[in-house]
Amino acid sequence: MGLSWKVAPFMRFDLAYTHLWVKDPNVNITAASGNPSFSASSGPYVGTVSAHSDLFSASAVIRFDDLEPSVKKPFMK
Repeated sequence: MGLSWKVAPFMRFDLAYTHLWVKDPNVNITAASGNPSFSASSGPYVGTVSAHSDLFSASAVIRFDDLEPSVKKPFMK
């Protein structure tokens, strides 16, 4: 979801929020999984993880170009 606030013809502020739902992954790391940093003596790592992400953004948009370019009509006889 988001919103914009136009402060002037050439400037606006934008705010946005996003929530990402991620399927909760399972973790199962053993010596047989091929992970080189895993130590077999410490036993397997088994469990589940609760995962999600919240994203916030804010921006100020300033335009320096011609806001309303004039339309040039072709020369007509």
